[in-house]
Amino acid sequence: FYSCGNRAGRHACQPVRQYPVPQLAGVFQLHWLQRRQPICAGSLGHQADVRLFHGHQRGADHHHRAGHFLLQQNEPAQKLAAAKCRAVAESCPEDVVIGCDTVVDVDGAVFGKPADRDDARRMIRVLAGRGHLVHTGVCIAAQGRELCFAATTKVVFDALSDAEIEAYIATDDPYDKAGAYGVQNGAAKFVAGIEGCYFNVMGFPVSRVYNALKELDVL
Repeated sequence: FYSCGNRAGRHACQPVRQYPVPQLAGVFQLHWLQRRQPICAGSLGHQADVRLFHGHQRGADHHHRAGHFLLQQNEPAQKLAAAKCRAVAESCPEDVVIGCDTVVDVDGAVFGKPADRDDARRMIRVLAGRGHLVHTGVCIAAQGRELCFAATTKVVFDALSDAEIEAYIATDDPYDKAGAYGVQNGAAKFVAGIEGCYFNVMGFPVSRVYNALKELDVL
């Protein structure tokens, strides 16, 4: 597995640690993989190297920092996942490359990562006391083939007081996540219900990825 960050637009790979993932002849690459995604990927079983891939993410920054804009449901997540995957696959054609991107959708208004505390506060206020959709776009390149899809999960938040919102945005949790919350961390207590894949809300729809890898004859 590979993970990608941004370091002065340079491309470099650096080992991170071992996580359980499928036993493959080659290497799984997860482009721009966040820290929580190897944990989800571990549900696939076995062992492989996890590496950190540093690459330029100007497109990702533009997409996420836009904050609140109208787009067709899961389209932005799918497009950015494909862009991430292809950026790595070009230089690693013999590997299996997986690109993922996640957005939060509130009646067609798409939230990426918050730009700052005010942006995080605005997003959480909109999410509080209602349901929203989480779309994760996935693109897999393997053996000269490409498979792209999006998974969607519905999440319902309880009503939140201003004090609860302020306490949450004072933590580090909201600022690297679409919709300004982490379902696996401090925002777990805000979630009244989930319909669909929990891991999709974390940014890696394990079951869909597993079945896609089987379809591509990787597993």
